[in-house]
Amino acid sequence: MTKKYKLHQIYIGAIIACGLSLIISSFSLTFYNLLFTMTIAGACCCMMNVTTTLCIFQLFTENQDYWLQLINLFFGIGGLIGPAIVILF
Repeated sequence: MTKKYKLHQIYIGAIIACGLSLIISSFSLTFYNLLFTMTIAGACCCMMNVTTTLCIFQLFTENQDYWLQLINLFFGIGGLIGPAIVILF
């Protein structure tokens, strides 16, 4: 989907940066390491959300409202559940 609309490099770059920062964060649990790596991971997740929204604008010209609400719903649910999972573990 993203290759067709030239957003592929942005999307893959955000996925790789997010994955690498999460892998690096598992090596050390110091405050500064987690602050730095979680900031990068959060920024990359936001970039993936924006890129997906751009893809929805280009793919669905008639029924955009449903897909935009759905992608933002899942992003919001992840934002609510994520801190609870971190607190539990």
